Amino acid sequence: MALVPLSKSNHSDLKILPVNLKNFSELPLIPVYFHEINQLACEYPLCFTLNDETVDFRLISTVSREQGSALIRQDGSWVGRYVPSYLRHYPFFAFSDKAEKSSIFVEDESPRLSLTDGVPLFNNSEPTEILDQIVDDLRNILGFAKKTQIILEALKKFNLITPWEPKIMTSSDQEIIISGIYRIDENALNELSSDAWNELREMNAFPMIYGQLFSTHNLTKLIMYQNMKLKYSAREKLDVALSTEGENINFDLANQDDALDFDNL
Repeated sequence: MALVPLSKSNHSDLKILPVNLKNFSELPLIPVYFHEINQLACEYPLCFTLNDETVDFRLISTVSREQGSALIRQDGSWVGRYVPSYLRHYPFFAFSDKAEKSSIFVEDESPRLSLTDGVPLFNNSEPTEILDQIVDDLRNILGFAKKTQIILEALKKFNLITPWEPKIMTSSDQEIIISGIYRIDENALNELSSDAWNELREMNAFPMIYGQLFSTHNLTKLIMYQNMKLKYSAREKLDVALSTEGENINFDLANQDDALDFDNL
């Protein structure tokens, strides 16, 4: 499905339905943004991806692509208390041009949109309250997305991202490797120069750095969620266990609250 600009002339009859997370059950990596780190790092494993030299920030949703997302239950509900912005605001996206003028785009063939059911986006060719709220949210997210990308480019610049291949063992002693993802390189982090460290501190990059490191422990939770989902499905239980070889991290956090507090870094 292609993204098209949202417009009154083309979308005046469009209606929006409630979020149906089942539409994302096959999405192995979910886009996340800087402002979500403190909500996500305590509960879910976070990683980076590298595509055509562009670094992205992602939430790992499954330990096995064949089994679907471990975080979306059979009834379409989300495992946990915080649903990532990407899922909540799909199929709407905000982009800005070189002049910093932002525009709203939509995947107008999304199953969340309808011509017959749902809440109207326009009333007499004017945005409804729900569309105004969507636009406000997307403008805020666009700002966070820009900040996220600036930090990601800095992590790449200082060679702080390294390949990460977590090993997972099944009950039949078969090894599954999650490939194509990256993590913070702790050795490179410890060897940063003072100038590089200060540059990262000034752009407030350390919540992302330490949040990603801390979140790697949540792979065991993800495996538990995957098993719980499969236990109540008709499919065979995956029954996996994380192989911790080469994955030990000395990262003790004093604050073990529901959300990480990075304000004092």
